[in-house]
Amino acid sequence: TLGTVVTASTVIVVDARPPLTITMSKTATPSGPNTIYTLTATVTPTSTVVVNYHWEEVSVGSTSTLQNGPNNQLIVPFTTGTVHTIRVTATTNTGASASQAVVLP
Repeated sequence: TLGTVVTASTVIVVDARPPLTITMSKTATPSGPNTIYTLTATVTPTSTVVVNYHWEEVSVGSTSTLQNGPNNQLIVPFTTGTVHTIRVTATTNTGASASQAVVLP
């Protein structure tokens, strides 16, 4: 009707989640002319559901996929004494992602 005032409100809920971070640990085991590296990615917060870990070797101007899937661990051999940069990107079930790189040795 004329002269009627209607008031409406909207409630917005903000889910303040801590930032997604990755830490990477590494171990090295000599094996003949090679060193076998075991890299493990740990995502925080620990309640995060990670659906994919994308492991790649990063070189100047290019990248090469080493492993893609649900495994937070990569085992890779390289010739002892050579330098390699390995990056892991973790993607969660909500689509959030974070990356971390480590230089070997």
